[in-house]
Amino acid sequence: MHYNLDESFGFVIHDIGQLLRKDFDRQVQSFELTQAQWKVLMHLKRRDGIRQNELAGLLEIQPISLTRMIDRLVKNGWAERRADPNDRRANCIYLTKKVEPIMNEMIAIGKNIRTEALSCLSQDEQSKLMSMLLDIRANVTSQQKENS
Repeated sequence: MHYNLDESFGFVIHDIGQLLRKDFDRQVQSFELTQAQWKVLMHLKRRDGIRQNELAGLLEIQPISLTRMIDRLVKNGWAERRADPNDRRANCIYLTKKVEPIMNEMIAIGKNIRTEALSCLSQDEQSKLMSMLLDIRANVTSQQKENS
């Protein structure tokens, strides 16, 4: 039986994501950020002040690995740890003002990459694609919750 990977939904989605990440990595090299570090920054942008252990869960990495990444971000002055007001044994991670220009540049780079990637589609097609992808994500999330 012949199986064409280009007809595999999961493979195509993964492949597109990988291509977009490689382009992004190339364009942010001047910031001397690793892919793992910019993922941490982007999650913090979305949920500033998150507990360190929750962030590790979102990133699907071991807490010790995240500790080292956060150490580097703190050393660069881009993030800071604060004791969780509800549990002093836990740390919450916050972005600093110093990282704002870098985050703004990274967001602009991401928007440009997305614009280029989607330029083969009309605005209407782009809207429909995004809506369908969000529906698929919600469906998969719901199925995973039901099965766990």
